[in-house]
Amino acid sequence: MDDQQVPGALLSLFFVTGSASLIWVWMFARILSIYRHFVSSLSGPITYLFCCIWINCCTYVSNIWQYVDDSKRKELS
Repeated sequence: MDDQQVPGALLSLFFVTGSASLIWVWMFARILSIYRHFVSSLSGPITYLFCCIWINCCTYVSNIWQYVDDSKRKELS
């Protein structure tokens, strides 16, 4: 790559990653506002139950990923 192409490539990379991160921030803010509206419409015990179920699901998925990662690591060794 020429020295003249490097600034253009870095600039395009900056715009691509910047716009992608802006999209992620917008999506996160949108999901958060929907979640806040959903939680505010529920009563306390139902919200607590929903949070417990959500945390358990996330833990379950995390454990599956850890198992898959460990099994791949065993295959490589």
